[in-house]
Amino acid sequence: ALWRPGARRLKTARPATDGLFSIADLPAGEYYLAGLADLDPKEWQQRPFLEQLVGASIKITMVDGQKVTQDIRIAR
Repeated sequence: ALWRPGARRLKTARPATDGLFSIADLPAGEYYLAGLADLDPKEWQQRPFLEQLVGASIKITMVDGQKVTQDIRIAR
């Protein structure tokens, strides 16, 4: 129900110069973390596309005020 264009729970991030990604200001809840090398800006907020990512994603649960660190590797 929360996967709709413009939703505050859908975020993308690009790597900083040190290769780290950071996403801030997410509300508490369950999230799927996926690393993608190429992303179509028109497609990434569409439910059918997001559903395809679930199986290859890392599930993260966040609580208010919590910081989470997760190592990921993008394979090509």
